[in-house]
Amino acid sequence: MSKAKLEYARELIKDERYEEARTVLREINHPTAEQWLKKLDALAPPKPSSQKGKYRGCWLVLLGLMLCAFVGYLSSLRSGSQNQPSLAGPLIPAEPTIVEISDPYSTGLPENFLSVASENVAQHGYVSWYEAVINTERRLMANLEVTLTVTPQRSVALQVIADLLRQYAKSTNDQNAGRLEVLVSWQRGTLTCIDNAGVGFLVMREIDWGSATQEAIFRAIDQDIYADGLDGETYGLTAWAPDPSGIRECNL
Repeated sequence: MSKAKLEYARELIKDERYEEARTVLREINHPTAEQWLKKLDALAPPKPSSQKGKYRGCWLVLLGLMLCAFVGYLSSLRSGSQNQPSLAGPLIPAEPTIVEISDPYSTGLPENFLSVASENVAQHGYVSWYEAVINTERRLMANLEVTLTVTPQRSVALQVIADLLRQYAKSTNDQNAGRLEVLVSWQRGTLTCIDNAGVGFLVMREIDWGSATQEAIFRAIDQDIYADGLDGETYGLTAWAPDPSGIRECNL
């Protein structure tokens, strides 16, 4: 996955340049980009095809929006708020956004893992996005996003990713482990940084989760011969470890 493109798309979203962000996300062939597109479409639905006269009055509308934004900005200054800006704009609320929890076999795994994950990251931030489904093979397919707020730095992001992968392995077994994809975001000044990792159950079997260190976990994933196996037919072979960002500040 192009981490740089995801970072660029998130910055565009924060700047409310939604159409440009949508274009960038559509170029990324990865479930995370698809999730962000869903959230973006919910926040700012794509504009319908235009007809003749589509630009009539658009400058007045734009001027009105700019005026509203300026008034809102002045109002926030008067309020004296010292809070830092939202880590991901309006797309990530303070409570988990649960896109889908599908558990037709009543395994309880989607809800149980969300509870475990939320407790696990509470000292660092919060779970900001969760999507999970028990597929026809009765395996838990989960996508998780975490926003760091306490210590927003990459070393903490790597710790959170490794801990969540370990918790997933412990919460499931060889019969119902499927795939977990984790994305962590944090703020460095005005920049929004991200890092992520994923592992499928066939790769998960090769790791000693009880004793493996963080470095050993990432090394095992990186060395797997099926690295970046993202095809839907080979989800069990999914394996990618965190990579350094192209933005220097995000590696601190």
